Amino acid sequence: MFVILQPCFTYKALPDVMAVYFDFFGKPNFWLQKTRFFIIWYAIIGITNIATVLVPLIIKRFPACMFFIPERLYWLKTSEDNKTECVQIISTALKVTSLLINLILFLLYQCIIEYNIISAVYTPFTIIIALEVTAPVFALSYPFIRLQNPKRD
Repeated sequence: MFVILQPCFTYKALPDVMAVYFDFFGKPNFWLQKTRFFIIWYAIIGITNIATVLVPLIIKRFPACMFFIPERLYWLKTSEDNKTECVQIISTALKVTSLLINLILFLLYQCIIEYNIISAVYTPFTIIIALEVTAPVFALSYPFIRLQNPKRD
């Protein structure tokens, strides 16, 4: 929620042309008009968070042949409870990944505010990079690890 509200509070303080992309050392190397930046910013936030809600609802309706997961027959063919648990595992992975993406966006916006308002970046880029690596690794590995060895009765 804060990632949505924070730009609203800082919009007027930002210049019309903003540094929006930085190298590893915190030096800006891409600038964008403020309105164009905010359109892109809110589109990214919207798509990320809407997908987190919609994907689990949509995948419940997919046929088993569209899932490429370990032990597919167990999870999707044996019982409705197994399919529900499978969707829950995938949904959990999406929610945590969405949370990580929102944290990355928050930290990136902090960098943008810092540079464009006070001309220095204090947010450590190593944290952002670590989160950018962690999010996709978690999103891809968590469901496969959890779905690898199903509980068989």
